[in-house]
Amino acid sequence: MTDSIRHQLCNPQNNLRIFRDGSLVYGENSSEATLVDVFANIFNGSCNSECAIDHFCFLVVEALLFNHATDDVDVELCRNLSSKISCSCNSLTKSLRHNCGSAHTLPEGCILNRLLTAQMLYTSDARNLCPVYEKISTHLEALSIEK
Repeated sequence: MTDSIRHQLCNPQNNLRIFRDGSLVYGENSSEATLVDVFANIFNGSCNSECAIDHFCFLVVEALLFNHATDDVDVELCRNLSSKISCSCNSLTKSLRHNCGSAHTLPEGCILNRLLTAQMLYTSDARNLCPVYEKISTHLEALSIEK
């Protein structure tokens, strides 16, 4: 993941933008010198540019893998949805997954796992999605009542 982030920093195109206080400070039209300035500002000039890039990559990876589940119900909903989706994957999808070497699992509740689960919805049978939708709706209603 760190290598992917480093490559994005070298050639951000429209896939990477860094904002500070709501203002774009680095994007597809920025230079490498701009990146060095941005990191010097973010990390208070406490290390060289290579060290700052390492710190930034580590920070992004940690954020992407952090368990963002708010409670046990949230974790259970994610687990239930993931299991329903993985049970109904067609053989082509399973084959593609196996061939691309995705034997590594993502931590439950992390943003990448949630994105993957959402992306895999197309492989699920509609009969599996209705109960999951109802559970999510009930959970969201309960959250809105609590607030």
